[in-house]
Amino acid sequence: MPDARARSYHDDRSVSLYEALSLAVSAVSTLATVYIGLRQLRLRAPSPAPSPVAPGGSGLPDPQPWPAPAHRPALVTAASLLLYAAAVVQPVVFVLYYGIRYAVDPVTVGHDLGDEGYIDVLGLGAIALVSALLGLNIARGSRTARVLVWMLAFASGAFLILLCAATLLASLAPDQSELGGAFQLLFFGYVALVCATYVVGGCLLVPAVARAYFRRARP
Repeated sequence: MPDARARSYHDDRSVSLYEALSLAVSAVSTLATVYIGLRQLRLRAPSPAPSPVAPGGSGLPDPQPWPAPAHRPALVTAASLLLYAAAVVQPVVFVLYYGIRYAVDPVTVGHDLGDEGYIDVLGLGAIALVSALLGLNIARGSRTARVLVWMLAFASGAFLILLCAATLLASLAPDQSELGGAFQLLFFGYVALVCATYVVGGCLLVPAVARAYFRRARP
């Protein structure tokens, strides 16, 4: 009898207020980071100032002028925008998806987000937030962020190859089964999108023009 009650409670469990607030905080943090990053991208490097006057009032230019700010190449900007796009997709798509479903059937959405569903969505929110932070630091010229993007690009490329191979083998299997549902499609679709973004973004940071920006910028 107690086991039946516990099983019934587990089956009827819906998302709690704490879990809903956690998902909301994750989405707001990601969107806020992307907003800050986009404002940073809009700030153009100022034109070099004239050479300061040497001390002593001689009127001659200083033989050691102040260094001009590093100009952000278009490749670095594109890589940062790709990471921002990968970050924005997760909260926007999932809010629209669950918002529409909640308007139609709120009970089913609460059950879907309970237990493992809540953990999965929060994990995807963490991936989105990491992507936004990497895009922000790439635009600032962080060498650490560039190395992390390259590492993630290599791992993502290997994962995409394995995913394509597994999909091909599954399609050729005679007893193939359909994917578990719309959430699984969203989950794997978003992960594949993030992996493709890391691969493309990592490639954009390989050319010499992009690498020179990180040498001039802050470490």
